[in-house]
Amino acid sequence: MQAIISSGPHGVLSHTRKLSIPYPTIISPSRLDEIFDHLMGFRNIRELRLYLDTSHFVNRDLALASHYFFHFQPVLRSLHLNTFAGNPKDLIIFLTFFPFLEEVSLSFCDPSPEAVQDSWMEELDSNLLPPLRGILRVRNAPPDGGFIMELAKVRVLYHTLELGGHSRLPGTGMSELVAACTPTLRILKISPYCWSFSFPAVDHQLNPKFTVADDVGLDPRLTLTACMQLTEVRLPAFVGRSRDSIRLHAALLSTISSPHFHKIELAFSRITPSQHVAGVLSSEHWSILEDLLLELTRRSGNTLQLVILYPGYVQLPPCCNEFMPRFREVGEVRFDLL
Repeated sequence: MQAIISSGPHGVLSHTRKLSIPYPTIISPSRLDEIFDHLMGFRNIRELRLYLDTSHFVNRDLALASHYFFHFQPVLRSLHLNTFAGNPKDLIIFLTFFPFLEEVSLSFCDPSPEAVQDSWMEELDSNLLPPLRGILRVRNAPPDGGFIMELAKVRVLYHTLELGGHSRLPGTGMSELVAACTPTLRILKISPYCWSFSFPAVDHQLNPKFTVADDVGLDPRLTLTACMQLTEVRLPAFVGRSRDSIRLHAALLSTISSPHFHKIELAFSRITPSQHVAGVLSSEHWSILEDLLLELTRRSGNTLQLVILYPGYVQLPPCCNEFMPRFREVGEVRFDLL
């Protein structure tokens, strides 16, 4: 690092666009002090990845956040945080500290033993915060729903929401967040996975941090009726003990009224290598889905696309080209790997 910065005031650091600060433990102010001079050299970072407990950097005057991160504000567009389930308001105020963010990805870890649970901003008027916009990805949010419920109370103008793990379940704020994004929401992706939106390996049971969430369905209060900019939706197609999930998804999809809607993705989970995608659900359930797709096509006047996402180790239906024949006359069916 010293050889790089010796070529000028900050060397090539000022031309770097992506920065990841990997630490085996959580980043605290004292750890950033160790690399502070180098950190100040990054003046054009557009994408930042951190393993951070935001409660250590948010105080009444945001002095610590300004001290370490102010120079990122003008240029930063993408922020990826591995963070802890501390006080959700501290995390929200940290996100609003970067006014030009277009993409935020949050992966929640277990609560940190060092986390500060109390927040100084209990009395803060959330209407005074700048709006949050662009793309939001949330993985493994705390099951108490605190973060997403608080996020739904501020001005959120996200056009894309990707919610995984606990953040899709009843009582975790998903319906409130979608309602708050109603004027701008174009893409909604809901995943069953706790830790990643990518399908875990076949032996994912060996890794407790890389698991599929309990198969308990979606928030039944969720509705997409008022999302008039909506273009596509991804839903988890559960198999096993929750075969009726297709009925639940059909009820949700039937609320879509956007004239721009054209794409549905079904992401399959818990499929064994001996199964094929079409065989994990009964013909009755596929018929329910096909009827719904035909109704959505008639209602919107658009050509709809159904994309079935599956892990690479399972089989495709024996006759892919004959799958859902009535819908194929007016729409498109595609099979893709997760």
